[in-house]
Amino acid sequence: IQIKNNEKENKIDIINNGKTPLFARLIRRGIPLVGQEIGGSSNLKMSVSYLSNTGKELYINDIKQGTDFISEVTVAHPGIRGDYNELALTQIFPSGWEIINTRLTGTDNIDEVDIPEYIDIRDDRALIYFDLKSNESKTFRVRLNAAYKGNFYLPALATEAMYDNSIYSQNRGKWVKVSE
Repeated sequence: IQIKNNEKENKIDIINNGKTPLFARLIRRGIPLVGQEIGGSSNLKMSVSYLSNTGKELYINDIKQGTDFISEVTVAHPGIRGDYNELALTQIFPSGWEIINTRLTGTDNIDEVDIPEYIDIRDDRALIYFDLKSNESKTFRVRLNAAYKGNFYLPALATEAMYDNSIYSQNRGKWVKVSE
């Protein structure tokens, strides 16, 4: 059942005509308004940092136009449950930043800390897919360039198990600036 209206209350009647118990589960999903993402985690830890090309921590609230830098995300399994399979890390970048796709320049292994099973790089996002063993952590890097001057919104970054909604970690989005 998919409910698409904006009413504050929706009523769903479920009738079980069978003889076995019926279990219902409600999963709410959507895109939050700018600045209203809720950070949090369940059964997964994630840290995000932005680094200069020399590896120093970078203050992304105001970056000089033309600066190349690195987004570094470390995802850690707290060891509470068994191994995690099919995790998806979704990084959507502000429209003032451009992804430097190192696969096109033949330098794709220069930033590899851990190698994902698959990475899908699009115009404004990097989608990284991987598995994580119990008590293991993996770090992934994406090269970026502060290309366009202005104020831009950096959406929340999220890692989640593709087939288990109880495994996730998400930070909050924020405004960033690219200046001259």
